[in-house]
Amino acid sequence: MEQGVLSNKKFGEFINENAIPLFAHYEEKHGTVETVDPRTKEKSTRCKLFSNLTCEQHKKIYQDAGNKFEFSGVPTSFVLKADGTEFKKIGGPSNNKEIEDAVKAAQKELGQGLPYSKYMGFVASLQKGDALLEGDKPDYQKAIAEYNKVASMKGKIPGTLTEEAEKRLEKVNELGQAKLTEAKDKIES
Repeated sequence: MEQGVLSNKKFGEFINENAIPLFAHYEEKHGTVETVDPRTKEKSTRCKLFSNLTCEQHKKIYQDAGNKFEFSGVPTSFVLKADGTEFKKIGGPSNNKEIEDAVKAAQKELGQGLPYSKYMGFVASLQKGDALLEGDKPDYQKAIAEYNKVASMKGKIPGTLTEEAEKRLEKVNELGQAKLTEAKDKIES
């Protein structure tokens, strides 16, 4: 399915931005390939059909999903709600338009959700804030600004992101309080 469905670049970009693709398959007869991570140069064995997975991984996904969903032919595509329940099932060989239409229908009915690129932007703000606090001369003001980019979205983006931002803001506050106490102690001594 990965080779067929996501081989169309435009469709692959749409799915990767608006959904979480998950591939499940019960067989291993298709074989494996040796791959090399272009960044780390680490070698690994991957599935010949799903190059981002091992065969053991896609079999486990199939076993786990097989108990929750009724498959009607291979491949079967499912568009799920955020809680993991079925929104729409597309049985048998499907085309990109069917799947894209199902994702768009889910977005229309359930809400847009948070596109992957925006999610990663919020993650980057958290990471940038963390980096600004490292070293001998942390920049608290800029770190707070990065964390506030995320925390200010409370109720509009997933709570786990805003909770992380709030934890980091609390940490900056604690660091600031410690600096004030340290300065006060120096003045008094």
